[in-house]
Parts: sequence; C-alpha cells; structure tokens
Amino acid sequence: MSRSANLCSIRPARSTDADAISRLSLSFSDEFIVDSVAAQGFLDSLSAHAFRQRLALPDYAYRVAEQDGLLLGYLAMLRGSHLFQLFVDRAHHRRGVAKALWHHALRDYETDTMTVNASLNAVPVYRQFGFVAEGPLTVKQGVRYVPMCRIRSDLPALAPSVNLPV
Repeated sequence: MSRSANLCSIRPARSTDADAISRLSLSFSDEFIVDSVAAQGFLDSLSAHAFRQRLALPDYAYRVAEQDGLLLGYLAMLRGSHLFQLFVDRAHHRRGVAKALWHHALRDYETDTMTVNASLNAVPVYRQFGFVAEGPLTVKQGVRYVPMCRIRSDLPALAPSVNLPV
C-alpha cells in the first residue's frame, strides 16, 4: 500500500467533519452534474448543513480517512448495503485511500449485495471492488451515474435465467 494509505487513519465521521466533507464532495460535482438547475436539490444535499443532518441519522454511516488532521477522503454507507458516497481528494488518488475505506466498509457490513450509483470516472474503481454495471448510464434530476451492484463472491453462482434442456 502507498504512503497515503499507510499513514492515514480511518475513523467514524463527526459533525465537525461536515465542512471538509462538503468541500471535498463539491470539488467533484463537475464529474457527475450535467444540469446544475435540475441538480439543485442534489447539490443542496452536498452542503455542510446536509452532511451534519445525515451524520446524526442511524441509516447513514460515514468513515473518514485522515492524515495529520487533513481529510484525505470519506465513505458513506446507507443502511449497510448501499455505498452512498466515496470521495478521495485528487491529491491522494491512486494511493490506496479508497481501497482502505472500502475494506473498512466490507469489514463493518456483512451483506450479500451492495449497490452504488457510480460517476463515470469512478466506474473503474468500483469494478476493482467487484461491482458490475446493472443498468445503462442514467441521468436523473441533472445527475449522471451508472447503477452498479456487487454480490458477495462467496455466494453460489446465480442460476441461469433461461430454462435449459434436461
């Protein structure tokens, strides 16, 4: 693992992290917003105030990766089965931070299926985590994403969806 991931610590997010989480999230909005007017509600959900509200809700679990008090990235799970958000500061991309956050999520949530709505730029990372696209590129309320799903690899293979001759 790289220098960033080796020296960072991962902990539950606190309300005092909301401003930094908001800034980090908004710094990536150009990668998934295709219509800022239609996406205004989504953009509002990236405000520090909105993060503080979600941090207090039991359905959301946020983990931050930090180094020397600096937020390197964060991961948010919704109800333990939907990877709600995963952002890593661009200066720390390709250094193992996302992978370290992901491993914490896998350790904390033992669920058969996980989903994510991935920005186009993040699809390769999610593929490395075992996600596959479960639908086409989608634009909803001004936000562009690819719906993806990950089924735990230790489950038996899914039965074919067609009847096979006996």
